[in-house]
Amino acid sequence: MTMQKLKENKVLYFFWSLFSYFFRKITIYKRIFSNLYFCLIYFRSFRVVLLNDLTIGLERLYQSKVYFPHPVGIVIGKGVKIGNNCTIYQNVTIGAKTGIGDKYPTLGNNITVYANTCIIGDVTIGDNAIIGACSLVLQDIPANVIAVGNPAKVIAYV
Repeated sequence: MTMQKLKENKVLYFFWSLFSYFFRKITIYKRIFSNLYFCLIYFRSFRVVLLNDLTIGLERLYQSKVYFPHPVGIVIGKGVKIGNNCTIYQNVTIGAKTGIGDKYPTLGNNITVYANTCIIGDVTIGDNAIIGACSLVLQDIPANVIAVGNPAKVIAYV
């Protein structure tokens, strides 16, 4: 049946428009509820998905065993590579620079990123590194170091 014939039959057109409206709503709600479901199963809390912008995917974070002690205001881009057993505190932003392309950061294993830190651009952070609070990481950070400041500088080796 063509759309013109459908519009001529007002009752059928009404039900068709009602169906298409609810179908669009169902797909949106399905995505929201699946995120809430994965969040509850993996992280045992709805706060991770409701209070953050995690375009990287909840399953990928769970597989990497990423730990969020205070899951508020965390933004992680879709192309970020995160190693195993990382700890990320509140208000951390990890993503690409605007206008540069899709160059996302790479985080190694056992990294701790403290509050209000921004890790931006094509940077690599080595294993067992600690990034201090309120740091801006724009350059590579080697493994087994403590880096703090704006821009982040290595202050100690662990």
